Amino acid sequence: MKFNPFLPSGIAFPGMFVGRIEEIDEIEQALFQAKHENAQHVLITGERGIGKSSLLNYADLIARGSIPVKEASFDFLTVSTDIASVQSQGILVRQIGRELKSNLNIHEKLKARAKKVWDFVSKWEILGVAFRGREAEIDPDEAMDDLVKLLAEIKESESFDGVAILLDEADGPEAEAGLGEFVKICTERLAKRGVRNVIFMLAGQSLLVQKLRESHESSLRVFHILDMKPLEPSERLTVVEFGLDKANAKNSEPTQIEDDAKDLLADLSEGYPHFLQQFCYSAFEADDDGVISKAVNGRAKLDQRAAQNVATL
Repeated sequence: MKFNPFLPSGIAFPGMFVGRIEEIDEIEQALFQAKHENAQHVLITGERGIGKSSLLNYADLIARGSIPVKEASFDFLTVSTDIASVQSQGILVRQIGRELKSNLNIHEKLKARAKKVWDFVSKWEILGVAFRGREAEIDPDEAMDDLVKLLAEIKESESFDGVAILLDEADGPEAEAGLGEFVKICTERLAKRGVRNVIFMLAGQSLLVQKLRESHESSLRVFHILDMKPLEPSERLTVVEFGLDKANAKNSEPTQIEDDAKDLLADLSEGYPHFLQQFCYSAFEADDDGVISKAVNGRAKLDQRAAQNVATL
């Protein structure tokens, strides 16, 4: 057996994350602004398979300080959750609140320095099991107000640079779920309380823009939009090389790839990270001699494997 480093169905981990320099710069700038109490919220859009979830995960790591930034340091409390199945504002606030409570649970410094915050969280019934299966009873306005109060208490505790709320699959909820309205009203209530270090980052397919507009016509004004494009040819090749380097660091037998095979994998993906990972994964699995090549004994091994994958993707 051999370790296959490519992830066709998962989020790219930092060691395999390539490109997106402009988007990362924008995210770092948005976090820097939020840290200095001038939050600029971020909307990441793009087609399926373009790498939105991976970029959002990378943003989470930057915000928590797990990935260093050249000209700044960040220590945000992050709340990261998938909202694809959310059907109402009440459920949305509850889901954010429960993730927030879970993350607060692991911060001993907050417990020690901000008893008021901890008491507030502990008593916030909407986060507990008491509301399981009773989402219809949640008053979205009351729940949002409680969330705003909690975020204000966290700010006053001065335990973090701010709070980063990262919502993936944000194109999943219908416009009637009120995501755009939630972000617009929540940010306005935070501003009225003087809380300007809470930043929202949403990721979803391009139709998310229209859904937000339908939910609240001015909600898009809250966001700086990052529209993700396919990876450049050189970046695609780097993904292949990074993967093989990672594999060769773990496997006892090294794997090489011929240049024409590498170019084929990069071209077939058309710059979409998901497809590139899928093609590379399959090519790596198909290899049985330690050399990934376009043709073996006159047989186009990668061409055949790629055709099979295109038929199933």
